[in-house]
Amino acid sequence: MALSQFWQRTSSIRLTNIQILRRAVQVDYNKSLLYKMNMALRTALRVLVPLATFKAESDKELYDQAIEIDWPGLFDISKTFSIHADIKTTHFKHSNFVSLKVKDALVDKFRATLGERPNVQSNNAEIEIYVLIGGDKVTIYLDSSGESLHKRGYKKFQNKAPLSEVLAAGLVIMSGWNGETPFVDGMCGAGTILIEAAFLALNKAPNLKRRNFCFSHWKDFDLKLYQAVSRELVANEKK
Repeated sequence: MALSQFWQRTSSIRLTNIQILRRAVQVDYNKSLLYKMNMALRTALRVLVPLATFKAESDKELYDQAIEIDWPGLFDISKTFSIHADIKTTHFKHSNFVSLKVKDALVDKFRATLGERPNVQSNNAEIEIYVLIGGDKVTIYLDSSGESLHKRGYKKFQNKAPLSEVLAAGLVIMSGWNGETPFVDGMCGAGTILIEAAFLALNKAPNLKRRNFCFSHWKDFDLKLYQAVSRELVANEKK
């Protein structure tokens, strides 16, 4: 199965201009599609929105570019935030240092604009920011998902070393099963593969039961649009 075909089968939505990147897939989107991707993608871990791409070879260049982002226009000062960095470069030696410099730029932007700054929260922050650096290319993303999308929201408890829901969904999709013949999991444990197969057969968006996405904390969050997208996904389920 071609990678583009695989990604078209991972959800009940149509994705356009699909580009395969390193450990990522890039697609065109609007706000409605952003909400749909978070609720309906089956094999994605998170949906990131690019804020800025630039070149930086020093901490000053990184800071000077990051402070140009309109951080106060993205989220309210009352929201907690965290910054994660993934670097593959000789220009910066430690991901924590990169996170710190972007944090400094963000809080300085808030202070310059509003006279106050939001608080950092390491775990379960309302606003999640990712900084990816390859060589001298830096891309800063706003994470629209929050917790990994494999956490569907339907499990109350998990045993040790559970099979990831996105891996289970990927296995079902790559098997070529069309949902019209019996499906057997000969090594069924918690039933993760069977549940993902049922979601696929019923055209059921896997993350409808999740109640917390980071995009709900953004200033431009549209509750009515989010509810409309949810209703559309439910209406498209096979009965």
